[in-house]
Amino acid sequence: MLYIPLQVHERNLDTDILMALLKQSLPANPHLRVVLMSATLDAERFLVYWDGDTPSIHIPGRTFPVKDFTLEDVLALTRYVPPKQRKVRGGQASRNDDWEDEPAEDDEENAGFEEETIGGHSIADLVKRVDETSVNYDLLAQLVRCLISNRDPIDDGSILIFLPGAPEIDRALETVKKITHGLPVLLLPLHGGLQPREQNRVFQPAGGGLYKVVFSTNVAET
Repeated sequence: MLYIPLQVHERNLDTDILMALLKQSLPANPHLRVVLMSATLDAERFLVYWDGDTPSIHIPGRTFPVKDFTLEDVLALTRYVPPKQRKVRGGQASRNDDWEDEPAEDDEENAGFEEETIGGHSIADLVKRVDETSVNYDLLAQLVRCLISNRDPIDDGSILIFLPGAPEIDRALETVKKITHGLPVLLLPLHGGLQPREQNRVFQPAGGGLYKVVFSTNVAET
């Protein structure tokens, strides 16, 4: 018997075409079994497509409450002051002149309201300094240090950081390693280029009072 597992929680054209081809090949290949897996699967719809007698299995799961934090929250928590972005002249960044913080919008409307400041700068101005198109490794490291330094002693949870690829993981890991020096942390990379034994380290308890921090690509989703 040949089993073909297929994840269908993120449907796309490639997945639909593959399912169509597999369905056509089943009559000529009675030894073939297709296993569709998803946490958000519309089971009834797929059962109708394949066959009304297609067996299905529901594996109970559990969800956990999630609280979202914005960039403003992170800056307020870490007290991190991002450096000013340099002016660009002729396609090159100027070495001497920096962007000045832009004045806050709706100053008249905000008159009379006090806003939290960090290093003499408003959080709104500091948010403008952060380039959201790239990874701010210093801010990331400061956040990890802040979370670990202020954690509850009985908290045995871990931190999972998603990054685009292996180069970003290596740089983030080194930056966090420097800033968290002396703290009880276990820093682990996770991406497709690692050997299975290295990947499996993320599933092992940190032990020794260490706080596990995993730097991963989207391979962690599977």
